Amino acid sequence: MKGVAKKVKDPEASGGDWLVVLTDLLHNRLMVRAFLEHMPLKTMEADVKELRRLLGDSPDFANDLCLLAEYELKRPEPEIDWDNVARKLLSGKRLLEGKGHDRYLAQCLYFYGEYLRRRPSPRLKEAVRAYKAAEKSGARAGDFRQIGRARRRWVNLEWRQLKTLKAREACRLLEEVIPPLEKQPEDAFSMRILERLYSLRAEIGKGLKKDSVIRFLVCACRAASEPVLQSASDRDRFGRAVRRYLDCMQEEDNFPGAQGFLEEFDARLHEKLNITVTINDPWKFHKTVVGKYPDVKH
Repeated sequence: MKGVAKKVKDPEASGGDWLVVLTDLLHNRLMVRAFLEHMPLKTMEADVKELRRLLGDSPDFANDLCLLAEYELKRPEPEIDWDNVARKLLSGKRLLEGKGHDRYLAQCLYFYGEYLRRRPSPRLKEAVRAYKAAEKSGARAGDFRQIGRARRRWVNLEWRQLKTLKAREACRLLEEVIPPLEKQPEDAFSMRILERLYSLRAEIGKGLKKDSVIRFLVCACRAASEPVLQSASDRDRFGRAVRRYLDCMQEEDNFPGAQGFLEEFDARLHEKLNITVTINDPWKFHKTVVGKYPDVKH
């Protein structure tokens, strides 16, 4: 917005400068109406048409279409306009394919996979293909976050629902994309993806003999506890990661392990979950966490 304000004050700003000002303002207006005011997509169609008039069929316009589809997918399930989501994602995909904007394309393909997976009549095999295409686009862009996010989705579908992937191979595929992400800056997007990769890897590994499930569970807790993750959904993910770890400790009756875990995460548990930590009685704390997070969705 600082750049926009600077151009508005510049008496010598060119027509191109004013085009940038107008498109920035319109883009920001759309994002505010969507992600902050939570307005239905249909109420924003006039702004979308004006943005297309200004930007044409450009990669930036295609990316805005994908962002609006992402927003719609975040709405409560009964309120999602599935037809509008499909239209925006397919338009964005058509405008981006073969144009060299692989980071934008990876995001568009990922959300097309989300649409196929979550629509009222899911198309899981097609969703897997969309996620794999998103991963390839992310790889061309050198974006390890896009790679990890897409890999987690298609591995989960093939292992859990389609039953086309064995547990050991699923674990190998997940472990392959974790190290590059661990070397990334600790931004919120990277930490969210890492937590989900660690949690899924731990869940799949529980069906294998002598697997390092505990290591991946504690890694999930460390990723989810990062201070950069501050939203309500982030706190819930942390709470569920903590529950999974303590579930495992109690199953093994590993009292010292549970105590050591609570000592390490004492401050973060109080800060993020607002639960008093009882290190002397970890099973009491575990019971409190189970009560607060009765489900352990992945």
